Amino acid sequence: MTANPLVATATDTSPSAWAGVWIVEDIELIAKGVRNGSWIDGSLGVVSAGLDALAFVSDPVGALLQYGVAWLIEHVKPLSEALDWLAGDPAQITAYAQTWRNTAVALRDEAAELARAVRADVAGWGGAAGASYRTWSGEQQQAVTGLAAGAEAMAAITEGAAGLVAAVRLLVRDAIATCVSRLIVYAGELVATAGLATPLVVEQVTTLVASWAARIARLLRGLLASLRRLLPQMRRIAELIEKLKRTLERLQSPGRGSGRGGEPPGRRGMKPREPTPGSPDFDPGLHHGPLHGDFRPGVSDPGGLFEPKERVIADRLGEEGSMVHPRERVDDVHKQKNPDAMVRVDPADAGVVTEFKTLVSSGSTSVRRNIVEAGEQAGADGTAVLDGRGVGLTEEDARRGYARALGQARAHQQQMPGRVRIILGDNRIISFPDQSG
Repeated sequence: MTANPLVATATDTSPSAWAGVWIVEDIELIAKGVRNGSWIDGSLGVVSAGLDALAFVSDPVGALLQYGVAWLIEHVKPLSEALDWLAGDPAQITAYAQTWRNTAVALRDEAAELARAVRADVAGWGGAAGASYRTWSGEQQQAVTGLAAGAEAMAAITEGAAGLVAAVRLLVRDAIATCVSRLIVYAGELVATAGLATPLVVEQVTTLVASWAARIARLLRGLLASLRRLLPQMRRIAELIEKLKRTLERLQSPGRGSGRGGEPPGRRGMKPREPTPGSPDFDPGLHHGPLHGDFRPGVSDPGGLFEPKERVIADRLGEEGSMVHPRERVDDVHKQKNPDAMVRVDPADAGVVTEFKTLVSSGSTSVRRNIVEAGEQAGADGTAVLDGRGVGLTEEDARRGYARALGQARAHQQQMPGRVRIILGDNRIISFPDQSG
């Protein structure tokens, strides 16, 4: 049979070099999202103009001076001030981006040098010791390369933000130029009528400037909305870089072990022997123990320890009849805060250490990432509660994200929370493992 030339055939796409390496995979996904401009507010309808555009200097207002109508400049001030606000420091922004690029290059060179050294040093080294050393070195190389990817992602974020500012600045400049060109026409009317048209011109100028000021305000709001969308990505990159740094510290100091002192993750920062309920030093948020007659459904936070995003999660659990206490903030050796709350479902419940996570983006990737992070904090005996209401999380993405987290934990010997509860966009809560049957 003759093949139809109009029918496209499937093309095999090779997987990313970092597929399956979850930290660097996350960095790669964030960088891709930054580069494709998905964070740019739809009201702008522009793409990055590049860093060079930031250095462009234009003074359309100066054209008015050529016509001897300097008083009109006073009407243009709201517009020209917007342009000045967007000017920034292009040289410094370029330097920031280049610093990240230089860091990435240096780290990639370091990773390549490490790989060459390993090949040369252990080429003839066989047995279990040789294999173990190669594995250890490979993990170091992987972590260093991941740091390079993180630096490149930060450079992309810096350049993306600067480029968008430049693009909006050009739009504002063009808006001012258009406005000024019309003002020049109005100035001509004044000259031609020997000032008789002044009342009409003043009305026209006021209306014109107000209209263009509103347009520029929309541009600036779109710019701010776009930059706000970048902030969670920057924070996420910083967290991933910190994880890679901790990995390197662990690899380079094997004598320290896990650094957890043999203490279960869900009980980090707690005393070896907990006070019992009723004793003066018993803290229902920190210590396990049934509350019996002191149990009250809802949230008990007299000290206001919960952050606003944590409080709304606690309130949702309280609606189900649980009693929720906050835990005092104690940073562990991994620089992560200890779990947020102690949750009890009835008077006889001793309490379950619970970590709250608020999703900043929808999709299974965000669910998977937050579950794995919560597992490091709450441990196998703890619970993770993810709040997806703010991003409209669907049940399908929640279930897929849990399955991905479970697969990642098994593949990389990572800790999973004993229980995961996910608040969906419609305010329903689903739990894993599913205990309904």
